[in-house]
Amino acid sequence: MRLGEEIRRQRKERGLSLRDMEPLTGLRYVTINDVELEKGKNGPLLNTIKLIARGGKFDIHRIAHAAFDLPEPEQLGELDDLLKELCDRVMNLSEEDRKSVLTYVKTLTRMRQEEQGGGADITTQDAQAGFG
Repeated sequence: MRLGEEIRRQRKERGLSLRDMEPLTGLRYVTINDVELEKGKNGPLLNTIKLIARGGKFDIHRIAHAAFDLPEPEQLGELDDLLKELCDRVMNLSEEDRKSVLTYVKTLTRMRQEEQGGGADITTQDAQAGFG
């Protein structure tokens, strides 16, 4: 399921109209509608998704699964618990810190791929040096 579809599903599941969402989120109904219809080149800002999810008391984990096109939580098993914890922690960080976390995860992933493929040996300290 895609991000906009998941947000709309959860909104309707709670019996909320787009206009009902305005005072709950602080966003105009047209903005929420644009998110649901997935308008825009780059997709919605993370802060917009957070306002919608918190205002509507939506399940942020299901929204994250939809946003990143992940398998359904039931299919992930133990990994889903890790993703939930990561989402909870990352949502409370500043935008700059969230970008740093993403950079770190990308670097760590690249390091592991290089280890498996016999590429250059990069240590965790080397990866962290890029953030300082």
